[in-house]
Amino acid sequence: VRLWVDGALVIDNWTDHAAREDGCGLAMEAGRRYDVRMEFYENAGQAVAKLFWASARQAKEVVPAECVEAPANVALPSVPEDLHVAHLADRVAVLAWAPPAEGTLVGGYEVFRDGKYLASVSTPEFRDASLLAGTAYRYAVRSVGVVGGVSVLTPELTVTTLPAPADGTGTGLLARIYDNQDFTARTVVRVDPRLDFNWGTGVPATGVGADAFSIRWQGQLQPRYSEQYTIYTLSDDGIRVWVDGQPVIDNWTDHSAKEDKGTLSLQAGRKYDLRVDFYEKGGNARAALLWESLSQPKEVVPTTRLYPAEFLGGTDVRLVSSVASPVSPAWVEGKCSEDTVSIRFRADGGEEKDAILLDSESWYADTASAPLGIPLNMENPTSLSVVASDGMNSQTHAYSLVWSPTSLTGKSWSEDEMLVRKGDRLLLTATGTGAVLTIDANGDGQIDFTGAPGDKVPFEYGVAGTFTAEAWIDGDSVGSLAVTVVHVDLCKPIACQVGYQREKDVWVAPAPAAGKVVFSSADMTSLAVSVKGLVAAQDGQTATLYLKPLKRGTPVLVARLPGEAGPVVTTAEVDEFQLEFSNVTLLIPDQATGCADADMYMAPLIRDLEVRFNMFASTCTFPGGIKSFSASTNDFALEAGPEEATGIYPYVIEIPDDEDRACYNVTVYQDGKQVSFKE
Repeated sequence: VRLWVDGALVIDNWTDHAAREDGCGLAMEAGRRYDVRMEFYENAGQAVAKLFWASARQAKEVVPAECVEAPANVALPSVPEDLHVAHLADRVAVLAWAPPAEGTLVGGYEVFRDGKYLASVSTPEFRDASLLAGTAYRYAVRSVGVVGGVSVLTPELTVTTLPAPADGTGTGLLARIYDNQDFTARTVVRVDPRLDFNWGTGVPATGVGADAFSIRWQGQLQPRYSEQYTIYTLSDDGIRVWVDGQPVIDNWTDHSAKEDKGTLSLQAGRKYDLRVDFYEKGGNARAALLWESLSQPKEVVPTTRLYPAEFLGGTDVRLVSSVASPVSPAWVEGKCSEDTVSIRFRADGGEEKDAILLDSESWYADTASAPLGIPLNMENPTSLSVVASDGMNSQTHAYSLVWSPTSLTGKSWSEDEMLVRKGDRLLLTATGTGAVLTIDANGDGQIDFTGAPGDKVPFEYGVAGTFTAEAWIDGDSVGSLAVTVVHVDLCKPIACQVGYQREKDVWVAPAPAAGKVVFSSADMTSLAVSVKGLVAAQDGQTATLYLKPLKRGTPVLVARLPGEAGPVVTTAEVDEFQLEFSNVTLLIPDQATGCADADMYMAPLIRDLEVRFNMFASTCTFPGGIKSFSASTNDFALEAGPEEATGIYPYVIEIPDDEDRACYNVTVYQDGKQVSFKE
């Protein structure tokens, strides 16, 4: 039942229930007429509807007939038209209908399914996400008048949901549970079928305390539909979610149970790398992962759509890049364990070198420097040995790297494209009937190779741009390929305050490649990276990134080509820092000068930055009565500490007699871009 008095909804119990009484209090004047509208529906079983009133001088009774007057000449609302299905999936149907003509008195709509009331909506559309796959349903809709009354129902529309898509074969997510908040005291490793836990004040696993613990879930996520998805978390306390290395949810704070969400586009059937970090400080603990899309009802991500990551021991490694590479140098990237202490490698019996860690569980091998990777031999495989140690034991892993030829036969430059890094070499070839093979590797009209069909020629692409590689046999074209050579300049140096998001412009060439380059953090727990937008620039495009260091350390910004374990184009360390201030809570001026001394601390000290001080909402000033001034970090004094050098900048605040506090902010700039803020 629902009741409106003078247009105000005063009783709203639009649910299935047994006989019950609902009420409200409102002031009314004797003799005045009030517009009253009451709506009621019956689903099944017993039905009763009564309207009572009572007051201090009015005994409780059914409102008598002589106190009720029916409205005169009330026009019934128009019947909805063109009821149809706007979207259909296996468990979701979206209905739509034509909105009422201008001037009709329609305040909303009621939707019926299989002859029973289902829902009320205010717009001419309804999404039913409570359906079964491959099942027929009958829908009808009616209009609800603004001043009362309902239209007749539309003719019923029969909707049959689609068959359910093939289910996944997942078994859950790898869970590592730590008996502290910073992921260092690992106690339990297991596979969780779903991420849906409500521990309350209990423990997450045997041997782990009920408070001050952390959990890292890792694996892959496989969506059912190619749509825009919303990922939800329900957490108490902090939680972060990454999909394919990109941050989706970041609420790394102490809080009671709270829902957070983020959106991203996913493709049906594809498996996306998934990582969820969670910590519990104290009190109740809760962690859940849900998803929703137009075709996907909101639900906890099911087991069959989650695939656990492989758990590696301290001496284990696993290559995630292919041993067959179309380019030389070959990009060689692998996974290791958080227990791994060192990884060294040797290519073709050469000098043993340290692998470069992207994070505590990822590494790559590099002997070429630019482009990154291991140079290959076109005639013979390149041997690669990798030695992983956990500090006590070591294990050698052997691989054979192959330079795969790129055949131009049957390809068309307008349809086939290959992305490579500036400086990469392709091993070009073509086959077909004939005696003489000729290849123009970059479309400049010059023949770069002449030989027999099936012969191979290495060609280095040393300039960014888009080129056409084409092959002919006996003068007849047999195929061509568009080769896009990508160069990225991360425009170092990059400074940023921990916990503060800054914008950073980087340069990508050629322009069409800018939207394909993937920008991410080497260690997703230390730096959040996202793309704000792209702007055309000379000979390329400027990509504006959002960067936010999440903790102390040395964050690394990474630019990759797209694809699973896509080759890294370049990297750049982010100069993160923190700011602290002395004498900011209560200013005690010198009796003689009326000034107070303060100090700004930057740890670690980053040179060549501009610091701007700005006084506001206060009668205090800086020396000379000014409200703002700038300083350079090159003028900071350097104080050596046990772990890092800290910069100190002393400044003075002039304080009137009636003030004891100063309101001012401090912003730090690098090359005109704000990289820090403190108030």
